[in-house]
Amino acid sequence: MGVTDEQKAAMQKQICYYFSDSNIMGDKFLLGKVKDNAEGWVDLSVLATFNKIKQITAEVAEIAACLEGAAGLAVNEDKTKVRRTEPLPTEWNPTPRTIYVKGLPEEEELSVLHEFFGKFGKVNKVSKRSFRGKLKEGQSRWKKSAYVEFSTEAEALKAIEEITCYKDGDEKLIVMSQEAHQKEVAQYEKPKEKRSREDDEDENGTKEAKVELPEMASVRFTEVGDAGFLVVKTELEKKVSRARFCVVADGVATVMLDSKEDADTIMAANAETPFVFEGVTPKECIRLEGEQEVSFRTEMNAKVAELRAKTRTGGGGGKGGKKGGKKGRKGGKGRR
Repeated sequence: MGVTDEQKAAMQKQICYYFSDSNIMGDKFLLGKVKDNAEGWVDLSVLATFNKIKQITAEVAEIAACLEGAAGLAVNEDKTKVRRTEPLPTEWNPTPRTIYVKGLPEEEELSVLHEFFGKFGKVNKVSKRSFRGKLKEGQSRWKKSAYVEFSTEAEALKAIEEITCYKDGDEKLIVMSQEAHQKEVAQYEKPKEKRSREDDEDENGTKEAKVELPEMASVRFTEVGDAGFLVVKTELEKKVSRARFCVVADGVATVMLDSKEDADTIMAANAETPFVFEGVTPKECIRLEGEQEVSFRTEMNAKVAELRAKTRTGGGGGKGGKKGGKKGRKGGKGRR
């Protein structure tokens, strides 16, 4: 069917973004691929597994054709690999040139937000902020806020001064530096965390641990042989920072990562080169969805709550045991 000129432009823009400083320095998977090759080449077949790319085409030759003339990128002679033309930054700290904006319209497209903030300076990246965990009925996943990274700190400061409303007649947006927002969050979350530990009691007055586990962050490998959870966990943590929970039973390994993005990374990595656990390549790797995911998250929530409860009661019992032991020893001396 081929790729239209409009699709070619969209794909080129998306891949340029993937390899941009603003994205790649925070993309563990793609950054790892760049660093795996001495010259920074990444197979186009890897990009073909990315959702926004394969929605247009998964054909390597067509992806290579879309990258002709792409600024900041080069394709090899065989048209099978791509790399940055500039070396990776030696230092990376986007915080000083990033702002926080709250009060944005419901479900606004990322491209539209990018265009809006582009009025105030060159925008490197717009990151919509989302709620994690279970939502209340009718609640939107999006927090109606975003972090916006500009190309310079001066542009970020200018945007803070100039941004008022999203549209004429709208309520005034809350705008501040990312650093200022992070300080606000830290001040709010500390007392909130303390209150939750004090107030989360069941009807019997027993302290009950509550946890919020990420959604769409669990994957399952089937037919993993005799591999134990530690083997599976260790292999996956070569691609992401942490495998939060790993349960292996009857040759099936179910793993919860820290985020949906980490699960995306694992799925993409397995699509490129299947994981091998103690010499065994799993039959399939799937993301848990629907009832399967709800069931696994519920199970993990229960286990975490149980472990926390044991930690609280176990500590007190241990102290009591020691005291009892001392009394017993004293009593023994009296009888002798």
